[in-house]
Amino acid sequence: MKALGLISKLVTAPFWRLVEMKGNIFDLNHIFGQLTAFLHSNTGDATSIVQTMTGPYADELVVKDDAYNRLAQEDKYDVVVHILQLIFGAWDVYLSKAIKDHLAGGQHHVTDNPVARQKYSSTVKHNKFDEHMFGLLDHLTKHRPNASTLANESLIMLTQKKNC
Repeated sequence: MKALGLISKLVTAPFWRLVEMKGNIFDLNHIFGQLTAFLHSNTGDATSIVQTMTGPYADELVVKDDAYNRLAQEDKYDVVVHILQLIFGAWDVYLSKAIKDHLAGGQHHVTDNPVARQKYSSTVKHNKFDEHMFGLLDHLTKHRPNASTLANESLIMLTQKKNC
């Protein structure tokens, strides 16, 4: 449990805070680069994470609440370090394949090209809105099986128009 808590507080939550900040899709390249470098460097020995409580991103992105303080307490079990090393190793292998186009040398790793930045300036870094819309449609089709798809889509459009 402590290993998962550390991953949540130091890696996952700060990652999502960075993704949800305003910016260009190309800003993810730097975020992905930091993450993969962190995972790769801690695959062999994750002791420093447990001792220093530092993750791949800036310290101000980490929420230091009661859960953080409990995770920071010293533990006599070193199994946490081994679990972190296994998870980081698996993540490193997976992410190096899954996001290789956004890492250095990849086809989407264009950070200094102003033409590409301008071309994709309106591209958001996440798809939360789209997922929300499909979730609403899925909910409506399950709870209103006799309603047509057009009626459900119209209801979604009406509710979203009110929220704008």
